[in-house]
Amino acid sequence: MVLVVTALVLSILMVLAYALSFAAGVNRRMARNVREATLRRQAAQSVLSYALAILLEDARASDFDALSEDWAAPGRTVEVDGQSWSIHLADADGRLNVNRAVRQPQDEEEQVDLRPALRRLIEEAGGAERDFEAIVGWLDPADPILLIATLREVPGLDETLFRQEPGQPALDRLLTTHSGHVNVNTAPEQVLLALCGDRAVAEGILERRNGDPFQTRAELETFLQRRGASETVGAVVPFLDVVSEFFIARVSPVGAAPEGALTAFVRRAKESIQILHVWHGVREEEL
Repeated sequence: MVLVVTALVLSILMVLAYALSFAAGVNRRMARNVREATLRRQAAQSVLSYALAILLEDARASDFDALSEDWAAPGRTVEVDGQSWSIHLADADGRLNVNRAVRQPQDEEEQVDLRPALRRLIEEAGGAERDFEAIVGWLDPADPILLIATLREVPGLDETLFRQEPGQPALDRLLTTHSGHVNVNTAPEQVLLALCGDRAVAEGILERRNGDPFQTRAELETFLQRRGASETVGAVVPFLDVVSEFFIARVSPVGAAPEGALTAFVRRAKESIQILHVWHGVREEEL
């Protein structure tokens, strides 16, 4: 009987010892995972701060923004604690503000009506008149959307508009939610075509900016006058500019899970940067 009790006690002790050992191992793994996740977040925040410093330095160095400048250089990487991080900076002011574009001007003599430009842009993205009507009918000018990804919730909108194809950017890569103007030095071809309604003028802007970006609005206006811009182009000139205020910054660990990426939507002034929204992971429609 004593042997049976002893064996039973030893069995219980062995089970308890195993359970304690297993729990200790789980706790160690959890602590390691938490530590690694904390380090990744801190590294991502550090790289993001570096990316924003690039934008701020550019604002101090020049009075215009163009794709030929250092901030727009592709393939930029930086190393933090042995991990390489990629940096991607995108100019949101090169896109058409959908909140502004659906609003009917109260005084058409003083304000730019961007609805025709929005209609043309949707067509450039492969959409139809019903897609334009769906967006205009769903967005409330009095309650603007904050993130362009919200467009995916528009009832009846053709889902293929959000597919990125070679030579055909998705619609949410051509629209933004905050900008008060469009930077002709950074705008995609489709946005320029939509705004100008004149392929020759749009192509002329592209050709000029590739070799010699517009540095002032006066330069741009003179260029358009010399090109004999149409009345359509003249109507949107007040909405065109050569400097940008809103940017998207994404930092991603190279060769690691995309969940480690950090993306920020920011507003840049001459001496400061305001972070408007931050999210983890990669949101392609925001880049």
